[in-house]
Amino acid sequence: MIALSWRRLHDAILSGLFWLLGLVFPIGGVVVLVLCVLPSNPAGARFDK
Repeated sequence: MIALSWRRLHDAILSGLFWLLGLVFPIGGVVVLVLCVLPSNPAGARFDK
């Protein structure tokens, strides 16, 4: 699940470290969920290399 969320955040041009918000703050899990449902950005493909 961590890898899936991390990769999805990269697809939205966000750092995978945003996933750590879910561990630090009680509401962080909701924030990460919202960030994961953002539309993908084609520029995010640079992380796939």
